[in-house]
Amino acid sequence: MLARILAILGAAGFVVLLAVDHLARRDLDPIERAISDYGRGQDAWIFALALVALALAKVSVGIALVRVGGGPATAGWIFLLDAAATIAVALFPTDLGAETTTSGTLHRVAATIAFLASTAGMLLASLPVRQGSGGTPLAVLAIAGACFVTAFGAAILVGRWEGVAERGQVVSTASWLALYAAIRMG
Repeated sequence: MLARILAILGAAGFVVLLAVDHLARRDLDPIERAISDYGRGQDAWIFALALVALALAKVSVGIALVRVGGGPATAGWIFLLDAAATIAVALFPTDLGAETTTSGTLHRVAATIAFLASTAGMLLASLPVRQGSGGTPLAVLAIAGACFVTAFGAAILVGRWEGVAERGQVVSTASWLALYAAIRMG
């Protein structure tokens, strides 16, 4: 029951804090700019706190999936890796502009791992519950997350709309985590 509450609060807290960050940083275009840009400047602590909340949700769901065993356990381990990468994203600020630093490089690697791991975790964990109660919305959110990851890759290649693709992926992930906790965790 505690893991369920932590997962739901962590996911909801992430979305609320991301919205607060957006309101606090009106100078950043949410369509074009990456969410990692919120991690720079005087309000960087809001972004870091949002990522800690999201990592809490990922750990809660990850542990629950590992305890189930079998196929879902693989998804659980992926979510635990994802949570560690999410914390690393919070710890290492991104680079701005053409600047390349060790912190920025670690940030990019951790962010890539987090995006891919959360998508893989959602897809794997949705497979065994598709036919059960609540399985269809979980599968839809997992597929939406995968679509946003694909769109993010395309946005990087095109050089536009990176922000909206990232936000779509992280909000899909947070929504999936909260929904999974609500319908599958006791």
